[in-house]
Amino acid sequence: MNSKLYLAFDKLKNGLCPLYLYCNFNGKQLKISTGQKVSPDAWDPYAQRCKGRGEAVAGINNALLNLMSTVNTLYDNYPDKKALTPTILKQLYQAHKGITKPVGPVDDFYLLLDQYLTGSQGLKSAGYLRSFGQARLALKQFAPILKVTAINKEFYNNYLLYLINELGISNNTVKTHTRTIRAVMEYADTLGVPVKKDYLRFRDLKTDTERLCLTWEELMKLWTLRVATEGKQKALDVFLFACFTGLRYSDIRSLTPANIKNGIVRFTQQKTRSKTTIALNDYALEIIERNQGGARCLPVISNFNTNVHIKELCRMAGIDQSVQRVVYKGVNRVEKTVPKWEMMSFHAARHTYATLSLEKGMDLITVSKNLGHRSIETTMVYVRMADQQRHDESRRVWKKND
Repeated sequence: MNSKLYLAFDKLKNGLCPLYLYCNFNGKQLKISTGQKVSPDAWDPYAQRCKGRGEAVAGINNALLNLMSTVNTLYDNYPDKKALTPTILKQLYQAHKGITKPVGPVDDFYLLLDQYLTGSQGLKSAGYLRSFGQARLALKQFAPILKVTAINKEFYNNYLLYLINELGISNNTVKTHTRTIRAVMEYADTLGVPVKKDYLRFRDLKTDTERLCLTWEELMKLWTLRVATEGKQKALDVFLFACFTGLRYSDIRSLTPANIKNGIVRFTQQKTRSKTTIALNDYALEIIERNQGGARCLPVISNFNTNVHIKELCRMAGIDQSVQRVVYKGVNRVEKTVPKWEMMSFHAARHTYATLSLEKGMDLITVSKNLGHRSIETTMVYVRMADQQRHDESRRVWKKND
């Protein structure tokens, strides 16, 4: 989006011209009044600011900068930019500034979705808000025009069938899409929109979440792996650090040297907003030490590229044990045997830390606190994982050779 400020010379009055912000995107233009009036002689069109000094001039320039920053942020955070229109962007800006209630049909699902996302900025994680982007695209394909008052159990079931049969989406991914519907319906309900209460009975499909983790032998293969490219080395260091600490990608990305003192890392979890402290072990400290010198503790690259590198790194390290991938599509269970490296992702590091910590004798309460779990029940799944991994290893060692 290109944004620029212009004086309205045709509205010159008492030596002052109104100042407008023009935003061009998708071949269309949005015009927003800045609420400021400036003398043509005092305006610098190239610097896009008022000339001179003093509190009054500084106040006008700061207001203009805030306006442009706000509009650009709303544009950048909009999940489906191709569908964004000047009217929608203006409504989002008005809702953000509290200038007026957004105009338009109050039961328009997509308008309410936009309002929900705008109001959630700073309250919800960036990853959570980004997940609404793909969900919006799929829903728009299924129902280009959608009113929240028309969403009932029948609509919900038909949409589930569309996601599974037409788009081939697994149940785990379907949950992300259906969460969007429930969030907007709940938001509309709080606004007093007469929605059908069916949304309270919308249920997710059966899922089978696989918590894959590395064995100690596999982890050491990665620890001793040497790579030639900088991108792979960055991904390897960050992934290993997660394996040795249990930190999520979002938390590692935000770590600075100020978070670490005397070998203790202190931070607020991005996902749960809870404060957590973890004593860094020798492996984690070594990774931190060899990456010193930056504003962040570790050279974190994008989550997508990190996951691409993780699969390749695990393949290079020979982590190729056959594992079973189970995916549910509706009520159908789809099984496929693949090498383990194909299924590796960043979150496997957290599972690895928890499982290996328990195997090495760390007590359950300590593991739970290090992971930042609010309930010990959440951590109990790793006890079962540790037992299962022990059983699998026993069977592998004593497997009869035909």
